[in-house]
Amino acid sequence: MDLDSILLDQYLLPPISLQVLMENAIKHNEFSDNNPLMMSLTFDNGELVFQNFVRRKTLRRPSSKIGLQNLSERYRLITQRSIGIAEEEKTSTVRLPRLKIE
Repeated sequence: MDLDSILLDQYLLPPISLQVLMENAIKHNEFSDNNPLMMSLTFDNGELVFQNFVRRKTLRRPSSKIGLQNLSERYRLITQRSIGIAEEEKTSTVRLPRLKIE
C-alpha cells in the first residue's frame, strides 16, 4: 500500500469495497508461496486505485462477473458515482472515487 495516512482520515469508501476487490483477485488468479498474488492500493487523482497482476486461473465454469457488477451498482447507489474497471493482459485495475469527509 502506498497511502498517505493523513488522506486516510479525510476520505471514506462504501462498506466492504476493498474486500470485494481482494476476493475477486483471489478468485480469478493463480498464486502460491513461490508466486504470491501481488496487489497494490494507491491514491491517484481523487480515486483509490486497486490493482493486481493477472495470472488467470482456469475456472470450472465461466465467471458471471457478479462481484464487480454488484460493487459497481452499490457504489453508484450510495455515491451517485461510477467506478472504473480496466482489465488488460497483465493487470486488472479498479478505480474507486473517494468520498471526502466534510
